[in-house]
Amino acid sequence: MQQTKQFLEASTTLLGQKFIAISVEDSVKYNSSEKDGIKLMVSLQDENSVVFLDLIQVKVRNISPSISENDLNNIKGKRINFKNLKIGIYNSQLTFSAEDVFLIKKGENDK
Repeated sequence: MQQTKQFLEASTTLLGQKFIAISVEDSVKYNSSEKDGIKLMVSLQDENSVVFLDLIQVKVRNISPSISENDLNNIKGKRINFKNLKIGIYNSQLTFSAEDVFLIKKGENDK
């Protein structure tokens, strides 16, 4: 299990650094209506990435992310980045989570 965890931690760099937001929705705790973060559908757009996943869902475990509410409402098609992006496995499926999400302004981090 430790080897799997180490492999998954190292694998986040393989996703690249170019993420385009597709949609966002609130995340709520299981069997509750209490908000515990947001879920973002993200398109991987880094041409140097060796990973061929078109869309991933990233759960941001932060009820007040760095992106403003207005920016969240208009996030479709915008470039974003994550703080402490992690990959896990749940029920034999890859899961993606992060501590925070940031909007990348045009001209920043263009590679």
